[in-house]
Parts: sequence; structure tokens; C-alpha cells
Amino acid sequence: MNVFTYGTLCIPKVMTAVCGRLPASSPARLEKYRCRLIKGHNFPGIVPQAGDGVRGRLYVDVSPQELLSLDEFESDFYQRLPVPIWCEEKQVSASAYIVSNQNKHLLSDKPWDEQYFRDHHLATYL
Repeated sequence: MNVFTYGTLCIPKVMTAVCGRLPASSPARLEKYRCRLIKGHNFPGIVPQAGDGVRGRLYVDVSPQELLSLDEFESDFYQRLPVPIWCEEKQVSASAYIVSNQNKHLLSDKPWDEQYFRDHHLATYL
């Protein structure tokens, strides 16, 4: 299965810690969504938003067991939904973890900054 990630799972060490390996991946983009930090946390979530887009990574050939590990990691805060992803100028199908409707109010107005996360939170997050 293909899985699009946009936050902490774009970081190889995090993906490896969750899945037990680092699946092959490529840079990718999800159109018509926005990415913001979750209030009071150092990780992001995405929700539909016309006119926006989210950069991330497309992991390919994610096994069923790895998908279960990802589901557990993401918890019921998110919904895993099918989405069209742009990767290498082609549209491909993937799953993405999207903030569930009941949790949308927990998104802040602050954008996700991967480098800031790496510099200030990654060590303790792992």
C-alpha cells in the first residue's frame, strides 16, 4: 500500500521506529489540504482546504503489518483515508492520516515546521 505522510513520519528515524524499517519513498504533494500544528503539541495534522497543498513523502509498498503499526501510532485522533497524491508529476493513490471531524477544532493556526521540530523536539520525541 502507498502511504502519504506530512509530519513526523517524513523523518526517517521516526518512520523506522514505527514500522521497524524505512520503506522506499519519494517527495510528494497532496492538493486541497492544509497542514497545521495541533494545539498544545509539537506534531501536525491536515484537513481539507481548497487552494492549499501539503508537501510530504509518499511511502510505497507499506506492508499490512506496518500499516497496523502506523494506525496504532496515529491513533483515533486521525482517520486513514484514500487521497490522490502528486508524485514525480504523476497522480497516484495513497492513504493519508487526516484529522478526524471531531478533532478539527484542535488545529492551531501555526504551520508545521519540520526543521524546527528536528532541532527542538526530535530527540525527546523518539
